[in-house]
Amino acid sequence: MFFTIMISGMIPDNRDFKQWEGLMRKRSVAVGSGKGGVGKTTTAVNLAIYYAKQGYATALIDLDPLSNAATLLDVEDGYNDAGLDPEASLDAFILPIFDNLDLLFPGKKTGPRDSRIIRELLFETFSAALTSAYDLLIFDLPAGLDEEENLAFLPHIDNLIVVTNPEPTAHVAAGAYIRAALAKAPDINLYVWHNRFSPPRGGGIVSRDVIGTYNRNMPAEERLDEKLKESIQGIAFVPEDPALDLLQGTPSAIMNIHRSLLSVVGQLIEERTELLVRPLPFSKGMRRLLSFYLSGSRQEKEEDFLAGFGEYVSGLLNSAFNRESGGTETFTEQERSVLAETFRMVRKDPSLVHMRRVRVLLEAKIEALEDETKLFSKGVHIDHDKNIDRETGLLLRSIQQSAAVKELRLNAGILLFYFALYKLLQSPTIVRLLNDFIPFREGSRGEPIRDRRSQITNLIHSSEEYNRRYFGLIKTIFPVVGKQIEAVTRAFGLHSLLLRDPESRKVRSDLYAKLLSNFIHDTLYSGLSVVVGFEYRSAAISFQEGADFLGEALLPSKQKSA
Repeated sequence: MFFTIMISGMIPDNRDFKQWEGLMRKRSVAVGSGKGGVGKTTTAVNLAIYYAKQGYATALIDLDPLSNAATLLDVEDGYNDAGLDPEASLDAFILPIFDNLDLLFPGKKTGPRDSRIIRELLFETFSAALTSAYDLLIFDLPAGLDEEENLAFLPHIDNLIVVTNPEPTAHVAAGAYIRAALAKAPDINLYVWHNRFSPPRGGGIVSRDVIGTYNRNMPAEERLDEKLKESIQGIAFVPEDPALDLLQGTPSAIMNIHRSLLSVVGQLIEERTELLVRPLPFSKGMRRLLSFYLSGSRQEKEEDFLAGFGEYVSGLLNSAFNRESGGTETFTEQERSVLAETFRMVRKDPSLVHMRRVRVLLEAKIEALEDETKLFSKGVHIDHDKNIDRETGLLLRSIQQSAAVKELRLNAGILLFYFALYKLLQSPTIVRLLNDFIPFREGSRGEPIRDRRSQITNLIHSSEEYNRRYFGLIKTIFPVVGKQIEAVTRAFGLHSLLLRDPESRKVRSDLYAKLLSNFIHDTLYSGLSVVVGFEYRSAAISFQEGADFLGEALLPSKQKSA
């Protein structure tokens, strides 16, 4: 994209430094974290991709000494890493990625004065040119609290996203980072971005309450003002999605189908549990908490459940009212009696017993698959798990015969689709079709490596040729999937679970085509650490909500670039 930005003769007048500095501050957002491994660079890169795809001219400024952004974008060898020359032109520090997105300072930055040189270049030498060329500047800061490499940039930036995970050390590190950031730049706009987010189902920290967790683990003199909870907003709650993890490596259709089955079984467990809890004499909010807790609980003993759920509710209340944990009983004796009866009912419900059994089988299989490598390579032996095959078929049959089939029909129909696809993927021919669609390039030693760079580009700017090939793949596989669904439906007598139009009762082949397209898309592009372009994954939806909120705050009246 980089417009060769007016470097020769067209740079705006830089004499009014304060004016350009103010504009640049307003268009800048830093992405930081108190500790590494929380998804900071993944968040920064995906935000840059998201806004660029929307048409905003975006600069992703890589301030990490090891340049992890370049690694994630698969462009490590796309530039001349000759070090930082303070006399060089701006072009020397820019690597175009695709339309509307440039990576700035992509090389290693390990010299003793590199951070200071970059600050001078960004906020003095090139401030006018950068402000003229870009709608948005996203700074990927190094993890931690280093003054020179991290905190010294904050006074030049109006907005800061602090990335964290729902576990105590990450919250404490995020709280420490917030404290240091406010000491350095008191007027900075602060947002919290939660990665791998999952509401707690048992005791421990409250997933959203970063400041509360930090304060509970710090001496009084180092605590943050509790009033900051009102001004520091959590803007994204992105659940963990292993399919989008860079560490997954080469995509695996076998892994993805098991994860898809597990996801739908989890939704069925939640739906069935909610139906059982619905008649209880509690408030709607308490029933929702109880249903959520029970659907994820692995507790086998009644007393463990009562203690765990009491701790869970108490933790939520303590966080909401900013109070320390106390010894007061959470429930009355009558409420405990109702809860104990509910626990026994949920544990013995035949449908839930079967669903939990399938969940355990799928989790064990996924764990075994994760221990293997190169599952998607040609010639791989596809392990047929007879227990999963048998138990999933029986589960579908039991749902069809259940009195609650009406409430469970949609997810049961989706489970039927994935089950048919699971059986189809036991064919090496189908797996090979998917495998051949993934681009590879020659590595530095002549070895074939996955071409993640071109896949990321296809996600953002797919060509006519690529779209033709992709839809050709769908057309080749879809008729075979249809026959497999028919075969499974006949074998297990599951005709009432087919996805149909509610009025005409015709089978919705368009829905099955959409499910297949989503599965193939997610399989081919898994392991890129890119969430943009995954329209139906929970992580992608949650990411987009956070990105849209931030975009409204940063660019409320900005026109998209042509």
